Amino acid sequence: MVSIVCPVLRVRQIDEPSWRSVVNTLISAEEDSKDLEIPAENLFDIATRVLKDMNMYMIEPEITSTPRLFTGVARFYAEGVSGLKYASYVEVVGKSRSRLILRAWAEKEDALTGFYHKMLEEIEKRTDIKLFVDEGSAQYNISTTNITDSLIQRSTIGSESEVRKCPACGKEVKDNAKFCEECGERLD
Repeated sequence: MVSIVCPVLRVRQIDEPSWRSVVNTLISAEEDSKDLEIPAENLFDIATRVLKDMNMYMIEPEITSTPRLFTGVARFYAEGVSGLKYASYVEVVGKSRSRLILRAWAEKEDALTGFYHKMLEEIEKRTDIKLFVDEGSAQYNISTTNITDSLIQRSTIGSESEVRKCPACGKEVKDNAKFCEECGERLD
């Protein structure tokens, strides 16, 4: 049985070199994604707002935006009320569709699990897209040792799912859509 600690975080300012030094000593979990149907700038704003709302300090983000491509990278840091260190990384690439990459770090595995799940849960709530909760595996990296744990991995961002089509017009529809955007047909 895995113990899960949901941390109460306190904002702690940090610079990027110190952040990089700290994350090298922590346990990590990573979430990679494929294309999502959310504009990249909006997804970046949502994901960074979630982490700031969790009382994490955001180092100045790196943002590049052109008419054809948006890239945004943000690094976060906080300490738990018990003194444990937490860090996270958000990267979004795309334009009208986007790719989200999340990473989370903590000093202890049970703290990482609760922290990581809270991040995923909050992003899911704000995007109104069912991205998460499926079985899989995540890799932790403790210095040079890799550990695989199937319990921490909740997210299925970008996983291949069955394509739904409107029974009336045949247009592809989102999994959670109630009506077809093309013809207005009510979906099951």
